Amino acid sequence: MVTAGEACDGVFTGGAATGLEALMGEKRFQSVPKGGVAGLAESLIDDARVATVEGTTDRVDLCHMTLPDRDRYAITLGMYLEAQYAAWPPRKSPSPSPASPSPSVKPTRKQRERPSWYSTVRFQIGQEKAIVTSFSSSITFKCSSPRLSGSMSLPILVTGELKNRYPRNLTDISKADSEATLLVLHAATLAVAKELRCKDNGGLPEKATPFKRLPPPPES
Repeated sequence: MVTAGEACDGVFTGGAATGLEALMGEKRFQSVPKGGVAGLAESLIDDARVATVEGTTDRVDLCHMTLPDRDRYAITLGMYLEAQYAAWPPRKSPSPSPASPSPSVKPTRKQRERPSWYSTVRFQIGQEKAIVTSFSSSITFKCSSPRLSGSMSLPILVTGELKNRYPRNLTDISKADSEATLLVLHAATLAVAKELRCKDNGGLPEKATPFKRLPPPPES
């Protein structure tokens, strides 16, 4: 059992640690590290070459947190990369046979920002936006770093994700929970941006506060 300040390689302090306690509903819980901030950054560095070819990479987890009475992880924090192209390369459109399954295509950044059946809260976080929901929240920022292949000529998109398996409300996220989620997600994402040595920390501010809520996007 660990405290919020000890979880996830010790990235949570102050409001972020308090926010994690609020989301977990306890002051002590189990944390399963996955290599820490440095290990996650090294995985993203290796994945940068993959992103330039495949567009996006698989998520690399920073840590999992859970309570003793739960059989699955309650909260997972992770990161993945998405390449940008000055001119998006044309995709070949194979003609699959009727028996062939449809290829799995990861959603684009724009698609990830669309509201879903549960409530979505949007925050301005530095130069970027954070998308917060009961189950899944994310911050995407642009990183130019000599540590990420090709990103000095065109920044690569880095997305931090927080998955909450047991939210208090399945459809509507409260003001308190949305702000707690943002504090936790921002702290982890900023730590990785610094480890990657992203220019200007990827546009992420040192603090997530004061909170800057954005109006909901127009319905499509």
